[in-house]
Amino acid sequence: MNILGIWDGHDAGAALLVDGRLAAAVNEERLSRRKLEVGFPSGAIASCLDVAGVRAADVACVALSTSDFAKTLSRWWPATKERYYLLRRRLRPRGRLDGLQKRAKYRITEIGSTRVTRVLSRRAVRRELGAAGLKPRSLLIFDHHACHAAAAAWASGMEPALVVTVDGVGDGASATVSVFDGGRLRRVATTSARDSLGVFFEHVTNLLNMRELEDEGKVMALADYAADVDEDDNPLLPLVTVDGLRFRGRVAGHAMHARLRDVLWSCSNERFAQMAQRTVERRVEELVVNAVRETGVRRVALAGGVASNVKANRRARLRPEVDELYVFPHMGDGAWPRGRRPWRRSVTERRPCSIWTTPGWGPNGRQKSWPAFCAAPAFRSRNRPTWRRTRRISSPPAASPSGSRGGWSTARAPSAIGACSPGPTAPRCATG
Repeated sequence: MNILGIWDGHDAGAALLVDGRLAAAVNEERLSRRKLEVGFPSGAIASCLDVAGVRAADVACVALSTSDFAKTLSRWWPATKERYYLLRRRLRPRGRLDGLQKRAKYRITEIGSTRVTRVLSRRAVRRELGAAGLKPRSLLIFDHHACHAAAAAWASGMEPALVVTVDGVGDGASATVSVFDGGRLRRVATTSARDSLGVFFEHVTNLLNMRELEDEGKVMALADYAADVDEDDNPLLPLVTVDGLRFRGRVAGHAMHARLRDVLWSCSNERFAQMAQRTVERRVEELVVNAVRETGVRRVALAGGVASNVKANRRARLRPEVDELYVFPHMGDGAWPRGRRPWRRSVTERRPCSIWTTPGWGPNGRQKSWPAFCAAPAFRSRNRPTWRRTRRISSPPAASPSGSRGGWSTARAPSAIGACSPGPTAPRCATG
């Protein structure tokens, strides 16, 4: 069976599963040349079909994610997400209503999914698929965090595993704790969108005059330029706390911006970044430790945008309660096409998806296939990568204090193509 997974929002993309094997995966930004593309991934879909040699008529099922109010609205009126994309990335002049638009965005994204939004989302996506020449027999919409969790669970190679997802917001939630065992995911706890740790860090990024959903890594780096602040003197720590297996926000996510702005007024950018970074590290560590103690599962898989914070990951990994820590290589929303496919295969076909065992790019992750793939007509990049053979690495990378090792590739290939997981013998901590 041919299953196509798509994501039509922030960092849009597509992935194709052929008889249980990953055949192709492409992010739309590699074709449109727009960073973190938000449009419908028509180019990525065409590329996946071309790479796999599959006709559009042979796609039996399309799986996608998220049907909350905000996502449904943007599917029916794509101009709304295009305007916000230009605003967020600062690609247009400032307007008098920009602040109002951002506040409205954070308010409506807290509204979850309903039966009405799911029906409307399905109709809107079928319209887009028809324009791309696809008329699948079934179109399935899965929960936002279920797709994050599925990608991390099946790619980790660990079973049983504790799966923790933490990001901004989606389908009315901002974090989940699940147990993966017997090829099935069982959710244990959910944090509401109102109490989002990811939205907290988005506001911090924006207040530091950076682009939210994109420059959070720069905030993490900026934090190193300030001296450590004692936890008792950190005014940001009380804004987001951990209550058992859930985050709790002192105020709703959409109202967090004003509180943070008041704190920034009285301190330097570096100190502000340091306090925010320590808040994220402390809260992620607390959530993971509480989940391990509650479930008794000591091997952890992380996913979601906040899982790209390697310092927070490292603190969780160094806890004695955690035996192993795996982070899905593509933490953000662009990984969803990968997560929807095993989730759909497991839930609707009642059989497990094969574990991905090879990290790499291109069909099946074989290095010799990268130049051929990038030369194919489906890869419509204006900047073709160049290829050269390099000397063989004589010794493995040095281990970090946490016991993890770093790895790299010298080929300048699109990083979003065919993201897969390390094999069972690979190190279990992807903390940088």
